[in-house]
Amino acid sequence: MYPHTWLLKRVHLLKSTVYQGVIFDLDGTLMSSSLDFQAMRAAINCPPEQDILAYIDAMTCIETQQFAIDAIIAFELQDAQEAKVIDGVLDTLHHFKSHNLPLAIVTRNCRQASHIKVQSGKLPIDIILSREDATAKPDPEALLLIANDWGLQPQQCLYVGDYLYDLLATHNAGMASCLYAPNGLPHYHQQATCVIQDFSTLIEIVCGG
Repeated sequence: MYPHTWLLKRVHLLKSTVYQGVIFDLDGTLMSSSLDFQAMRAAINCPPEQDILAYIDAMTCIETQQFAIDAIIAFELQDAQEAKVIDGVLDTLHHFKSHNLPLAIVTRNCRQASHIKVQSGKLPIDIILSREDATAKPDPEALLLIANDWGLQPQQCLYVGDYLYDLLATHNAGMASCLYAPNGLPHYHQQATCVIQDFSTLIEIVCGG
């Protein structure tokens, strides 16, 4: 169960703001993901506490780095073939499109896997920034690029994601965050502007019902 008083307070705060664009994470937010991060780390000898992308980026041997990049992409492409659209996502996205709300995706996934997922899920979103297009989250670069492309200030946009890096990226960008947490509250949930369990709540937050 969610602490309803806290959640309602956060929803009230969100409703006082008019959002003119919504940006989404991809894996675990719009599309399912079954990536085995333990296996991914083992494949490239990445320590358990280390961020995989940061670990690869810090490699000094070009051949070793390329091997690691290829290994991670192979995991991501396999995951993309098996991914399914999350319940409620399509109805929510089409609702936003009907209100002429600009939509985009910012993901730490590779470009090829990201596009496979968007196409297989029939997600009505054309702007997709992967880690090849901008510095990966929690860096705010991709979020700020999209807001600028839309001619909006960061605070006029809402970012929806399911993990700590999503919240950190919004903090770094000066953007509101919506944590998608269908299976209960993670320990970092209070860093989010608001939390949702399902996408019908997101429609209410952004469009007022």
